[in-house]
Amino acid sequence: MLSRDLAEIPVVDGHCHFFDMELQERDPSGVLCLSLHDPPEEQRRSTLWFLRTTRLLAEYLEVDPDAEPEQVWTFRMERAGRGYRAYVADLFAHARIRGLVVDTGYRPAAVEPEAFRTFAPCPVMYLFRIESVLDELLRRRPAWDVVEAEFHRALDDAGRQPGFAGLKSIIGYRTGVAVDPTVTRERAREAYAAGDEKPVRDYFFLVAAEEAARLDVPLQVHTGFGESNNRVVNNNPVLLKEVLESGKARRTRLVLLHAGYPYAFEAGYMAHCYPNVYCEFSELIPFAQAPARMALMELLALAPLNKVMYGSDGYILPELHWSGALGGREELAGALEELVRRRFLSASQAIVWAEAVLHRTAAGLYGVQVEEGGALG
Repeated sequence: MLSRDLAEIPVVDGHCHFFDMELQERDPSGVLCLSLHDPPEEQRRSTLWFLRTTRLLAEYLEVDPDAEPEQVWTFRMERAGRGYRAYVADLFAHARIRGLVVDTGYRPAAVEPEAFRTFAPCPVMYLFRIESVLDELLRRRPAWDVVEAEFHRALDDAGRQPGFAGLKSIIGYRTGVAVDPTVTRERAREAYAAGDEKPVRDYFFLVAAEEAARLDVPLQVHTGFGESNNRVVNNNPVLLKEVLESGKARRTRLVLLHAGYPYAFEAGYMAHCYPNVYCEFSELIPFAQAPARMALMELLALAPLNKVMYGSDGYILPELHWSGALGGREELAGALEELVRRRFLSASQAIVWAEAVLHRTAAGLYGVQVEEGGALG
């Protein structure tokens, strides 16, 4: 079974967020929920994502897997309370997580990047989210020259920070990923004066793409589903075709996040067509793991295997990074077993490509150090 072989392969989590550095009293059903509309607890606790995470945690903690969720999470608090840092280190060792690529623009866990790098039990690299500065500028609405200057300064400052590995954009959450490659500085300036947000965001996305190319770092782009303020139809990866066909982002390594789900085939198609486009499948696993194997098959149908990467999109609770790594291996193993059965790959080839997906490609792309023999430092 490939699942046994993949269990020994280390993981670089190619897209995730900060988790708590101190043990906090949190409602896990609230954390494990994408809705911003405060659904009742009985709804939050009846999602497959919550039920699976709780069951995996019960098995890990050697609690009755049929125990009530509050019993499992109470035991978790007791176990972590004996030494939270050691508890996190044990989770990461169990899941063989050997590197994190963290988007610093989302901080529900109130931590500082340098402190987090010291706390985390593995190497940490950082992505600067361009909306961190752009959203604030659009809220304040200073003069256009100030907007440009502060945006460029923020990117320059980010590039000098320890562990800097790339840029990130959630333009899909704002005005959609159908970026207009023809927008000029003058047109963006006029749109800013008129209160027309889309040309402004499109312009600064193109600026960020050029800066990523200049710095020789990737630009991650949110695609597919997300929290409930996300219009999924605006996040289909093929909407980026106009930018790519224009040549505006040709020198930029674009990473399509979340397998573009539910547009996984489209994400794989984009990686197939454009040499500078990569895909990763965070959020799909563990958030939507039930259909994940079928989505992975769609992604792998066209995407070059050396351009597909694992990620968890974990946040707040370290168990999300941990369960993502476990589920990522499991679903990847299932997809690869099907490809072996259908004679696309041999079993030994499947393991080699699993290593690429789980850590080698991300390690190379984001600069995570790889030691001799494939172990990650």
